[in-house]
Amino acid sequence: MNEFPVARLEGTNSLITLGVVNDALSFRFLIDTSSSNIILDYSSCLLAGLQWNAQGEQVLLETANGIIKADVVEVDKLECLGIRRTNQDVLMLDFAGRGISCNYDGILGLDFF
Repeated sequence: MNEFPVARLEGTNSLITLGVVNDALSFRFLIDTSSSNIILDYSSCLLAGLQWNAQGEQVLLETANGIIKADVVEVDKLECLGIRRTNQDVLMLDFAGRGISCNYDGILGLDFF
């Protein structure tokens, strides 16, 4: 049986796990099965060296704070919890620019599972 690191986000019932994007950088992911998408923070994407086209595809997301736009970015590899995805579309948001202060780099939504 394989074991994967999962921790409770301090002061909450939320779970955090580690994942690797494009074999380049470990990300801390919030496990959120009420989210439909995999979402990465803009700054984390920059650190991982992900390239995207600012004029590329965008989607509208309905959040608790209203509807927002997110860029669609394809990552070559995404591995987390023993699951490996290739050529995976993820959404990219500027967490800090949206006033989101958190200690994770992205969200694992249902499209990962």
